Amino acid sequence: MWRTPSLLLLAVFFVSIVLAPAAASPLQTADALVETELVENIEEGMALLQEHLQTYPEDGHALWRLAKAHLYLGDRMEDSILETYERGLEYAEQAVELVPDSPDAHYWQASLMGRVGQTRGVLNSLAMVSPMRAALERALEIDPDYASAYYVLSLLYKEAPGWPISIGSRRRSLENAQTAVELSPRDPEFRYNLADIHVYNNNPRQAIQNLEYLLDTDYIHDYPDIKESAQTLLAELTE
Repeated sequence: MWRTPSLLLLAVFFVSIVLAPAAASPLQTADALVETELVENIEEGMALLQEHLQTYPEDGHALWRLAKAHLYLGDRMEDSILETYERGLEYAEQAVELVPDSPDAHYWQASLMGRVGQTRGVLNSLAMVSPMRAALERALEIDPDYASAYYVLSLLYKEAPGWPISIGSRRRSLENAQTAVELSPRDPEFRYNLADIHVYNNNPRQAIQNLEYLLDTDYIHDYPDIKESAQTLLAELTE
């Protein structure tokens, strides 16, 4: 027979309800799936976002996450790569219109511009440089501590030809790489990028210092690809 619960049991029940973490939203769940970088999970995350957008078609935060998912997927495809990036860019541009004060929307717009330009070829890459920089700078206007935007700017200044053809700059590339590391010192990709750009700026000693620091961290083993690249570059600099 069912019995009336004791006051103690009731107290435990209500405390558990108060302390239990809120269920993840569809957007958080989708983003977590995409972050695994596994194709099947990325596709599952995209399906969740598409389902969400059927009910909330003007959710700009869902749209920039869908743009991000297309970039992650395109990076792992062998066919229809350009089509995937272009579709992702369309979602990012919709997100920028709907949530113009979201740094994420501008950041993923810039990132997909870069992927589209690279995939189409050199001339198209050059055409993307100015709007890509503008999108990244807008993200930083909204959030000056957006480390990923500084990281991508450092790559943009490194890869673009210099004046008078484009905006390429060794100094600006290094400045942005340093800022990204200052804002997110435990990000191994940012640290490796800083070392690589020190090489680009003919600063081998500083590059070696950053690589040795990175390889001595307690988390580098979780990033085997970056660890291997860092070991290879360090060997090249110290041989």
